[in-house]
Amino acid sequence: MAGSTKKITKVTLEHMDWKQVDVNLREIQDLWWLNEIDVEGKKKTKLENALEKGRSFRQVELLAPIKWLTPENYQKYVRRVVEIIQKFKDKNKTLDGDTDEAFEEVKEEQKKFEDKPIKNLNDKSIDELSKLLKNILQMEGDEGEDISANAIWSILKKELKRNNRKYDKKGILIKFDMSSTSSGKLYWVKGKEKSEIPCSYRTLENKLAIIRKNNH
Repeated sequence: MAGSTKKITKVTLEHMDWKQVDVNLREIQDLWWLNEIDVEGKKKTKLENALEKGRSFRQVELLAPIKWLTPENYQKYVRRVVEIIQKFKDKNKTLDGDTDEAFEEVKEEQKKFEDKPIKNLNDKSIDELSKLLKNILQMEGDEGEDISANAIWSILKKELKRNNRKYDKKGILIKFDMSSTSSGKLYWVKGKEKSEIPCSYRTLENKLAIIRKNNH
């Protein structure tokens, strides 16, 4: 499986522990809840289907992939599990006791990732705009890692038009000027002095590259 962290060593076939291999394969297949299956002509994850059928879950079942996923893929997995269960809970207004308890534990697991500070950025780089960009990547969930600079550039421009901003809760974005360059420039306010700082598309790309590099 892509993203697996199981250590593979060279073992001759006659010395292979086939019973353990069988256990590992069953474990991965049975506890990978994001596999999609066909249910009455619709694609659903195993987790969605199991919840709809009334299956209860324990924390150990939902978080089992930590044993074989890379940290990065495990974070994506946890975020997706939270999204699926939350959607089911919102729709049905309830979860059974065991699943609800497990869900709270999974949300706590997700919170560990989101509370993780930006690492290895020098003081000059940890500015308000960098924090906003990191917040956007986190809020985008599974798509955050692959979302393009151009898509984020569009998100920032849309934020300026919102009365209630989705990402820019501190209101650091102040205007967009299309006349300065072909891509235009965003302006944001920095620090207690509220200095107006321009951000070109190229500057945005550089900031995103630093954040992605230091967030792994």
